[in-house]
Amino acid sequence: MAVVVVVGAALVPVVAGERPVSARVGCVGEAASEGQAVAAAQVCDGPVVVGSSRSEFGRVVAQPGGGLTFESGVVPLWARRADGTWADVDLRLSRGGDGRLRPAVSVADVVFSSGGSGPLVSLTREGRTFTVGWPASLPAPSVSGDTAVYAEVLPGVDLTVRAIRTGFSHLLVVKTPQAAASPAVRQIRFDLGGDVRAVGLPDGSLRAQVDARVVASAEPAVMWNSAGQAPPAGRGSAAVGESTAEGPAGGAQSAPVGTAVTADGDLVLTPDAGMLSGGPEVFPVFIDPEWSVRQNRWAYASDDGCTNTDYTRARMGYSPEIAFEGRLTPANN
Repeated sequence: MAVVVVVGAALVPVVAGERPVSARVGCVGEAASEGQAVAAAQVCDGPVVVGSSRSEFGRVVAQPGGGLTFESGVVPLWARRADGTWADVDLRLSRGGDGRLRPAVSVADVVFSSGGSGPLVSLTREGRTFTVGWPASLPAPSVSGDTAVYAEVLPGVDLTVRAIRTGFSHLLVVKTPQAAASPAVRQIRFDLGGDVRAVGLPDGSLRAQVDARVVASAEPAVMWNSAGQAPPAGRGSAAVGESTAEGPAGGAQSAPVGTAVTADGDLVLTPDAGMLSGGPEVFPVFIDPEWSVRQNRWAYASDDGCTNTDYTRARMGYSPEIAFEGRLTPANN
């Protein structure tokens, strides 16, 4: 989700005595200074990024007409690569030389398992490592885009990991009521490790930290089901969408997930028992903690007091948690 703001068409003078920009930088997509970028944009008749303005969230772009445009996002849009250059965030997973899975371009240095023993996820930040493990050997995953799926880690349950713009999520997909009845689903354990110490906060949020320095954090975990996805009676044949690993559809129910950190530093999730006890029509059920290397919390506002307790994703429409007669149905954004 990006917001582009035109900050004016003021011309930026080129410093006297500078060599012609075409001789210095040629027709490039980026120039070091504002003056060089404006001159290059005019000479080359195309936009040029002001290199000194860049961050993960914003940049200034010189336009051919002499003006400047500020581009900014509420989540990271760009990331600096190992060679110092910037690139658009690209979360598609591919195998590295060690066989493990990595996003192409990300602000988070995150690696996913290719199966077998070892951590499910490894995240490194400023030389410190945070790992999340599954308590059994993992099958080889199927990979699509930013997501790896480890099928049947428990009977009727898939484990999904997904690269997101600020970190990663690990999510269980409980496919049937029979699977939901398993004690291993009623209380789910993940092995946490690396250099960090995991800390559970009173509101259910989590931190992985070294001393007082936070390496990664997670908002309170949530779960959602697949309820309400048949076409509503009397409203034609259009369904309201389907719940997926990326979030609930309109009409789906959601609930908080209990979190606890054991004395050994492992994470225990306790899903809502009522949501796991529904009929076949509400499955699959998705159980989702999401870890981030950036502070990230979404707000929801309306003019009549309608609320949204899921802070982990941007959502829009009247009451993101329920479908309401005569109102806009929710849409994930």
